[in-house]
Amino acid sequence: METIIAFGWGAVTMFYVGMIVVVFQLRKSVKQLESDVMDTDGTLAEIFKTVIQKEKETINYVDTLHNTSENHVNEIYRYIDSRFDKFENKITNKQEILKG
Repeated sequence: METIIAFGWGAVTMFYVGMIVVVFQLRKSVKQLESDVMDTDGTLAEIFKTVIQKEKETINYVDTLHNTSENHVNEIYRYIDSRFDKFENKITNKQEILKG
C-alpha cells in the first residue's frame, strides 16, 4: 500500500513539475510574441508616417504641375490675344486706307 501511495505522490509531483516547466516555456513564448508585436507595431507606424509624407509630397508636386501648366496656358492665351489684336489692327488700318 505504501508503494502505491509513494508511486501516486511521485506521479503527481512529476505532473506538477512538468506543468511548471510548460508554464515557464509558455511565459517565455508569450514575452517573445509581445516583443514581436511591439516591433511590428513600431514598423507599421514608421510605414504609415512615410506613406503620409509621400502623399503630401505627391500632392504638392501635382499642385506645382497644375500651377505651372495653368501659367503656360495663360501665356499662350496672352500671346494669341496679342497676335489677334495686331491682326485686327492691320485689317482696320487697311480698311481705313481703302476708304480714305
